[in-house]
This record gives sequence, structure tokens and C-alpha cells, in this order.
Amino acid sequence: MSASSIEGQGEASQDPAVIPFTAPIHDDLGRLTYLGSDGRRYVVADPPLQDGAQDPDDHNSPG
Repeated sequence: MSASSIEGQGEASQDPAVIPFTAPIHDDLGRLTYLGSDGRRYVVADPPLQDGAQDPDDHNSPG
């Protein structure tokens, strides 16, 4: 699984892998993030869905 950068140009760069500089934390939006050795913050995981909302990628739901 690759992490997406919060900062930057929005497209994946061809730079070598970024080494985590800090332990993962939950940011103000509930995303699991870490600070990379390049000084950028990376999103590892989005917050869990709440209030019974269904994951749009869940193809096993009835219907």
C-alpha cells in the first residue's frame, strides 16, 4: 500500500521511497498520517466511515 502525500503537486512522483520520520498519528480530520524524511506529511489511511455509511468500494452490499 502506498501513502498519498497531503502536500505537493497531487501526482505521484518518481522519487525514491520516502522513509517515515515520525510515528503515524491521527490528524485533525481523522486520517492516519506520518511525516516523511522529505518534510511532507503522508496519508496512510482515511478515517473509518461513521453513522452506518457504506463504503462506496464495498461490492458485497445487498442491493
